[in-house]
Amino acid sequence: MQDKTHCPFHTKTGACRFGPRCSRLHVYPEKSCTLLIKNMYTGPGLAWEHDEGLECTDEEIEQKFEEFYEDVHSEFLKFGELVNFKVCRNSSPHLRGNVYVHYQSEADAVAACLALSGRFYASKQVLARYSI
Repeated sequence: MQDKTHCPFHTKTGACRFGPRCSRLHVYPEKSCTLLIKNMYTGPGLAWEHDEGLECTDEEIEQKFEEFYEDVHSEFLKFGELVNFKVCRNSSPHLRGNVYVHYQSEADAVAACLALSGRFYASKQVLARYSI
């Protein structure tokens, strides 16, 4: 039986392609082992504009991504053991640049969320929130 109350996009990814216009319920947990940082990765190749990817070669795009990944991954490791760490290089606006961090323990996720929210990365303020 399909759930008509909760948004299936938000339930799966913590982000909804319809945003505030969505007619379904978006559940935000008070605490969770998983953190979502929206649009944290803003490197080349995300196609905000159609011509953006033309300025970098595929190798340069991959190198920039790997530099971001190593930099950010090591920062999240400071708070505890990671089960999963994903960076979306998806062209869909609601997923583009999102970083998902799943910790082994909820306490580690809470510590990371408290420590990282409000800090700045690449001239943007980090807003970490719990995700399903």
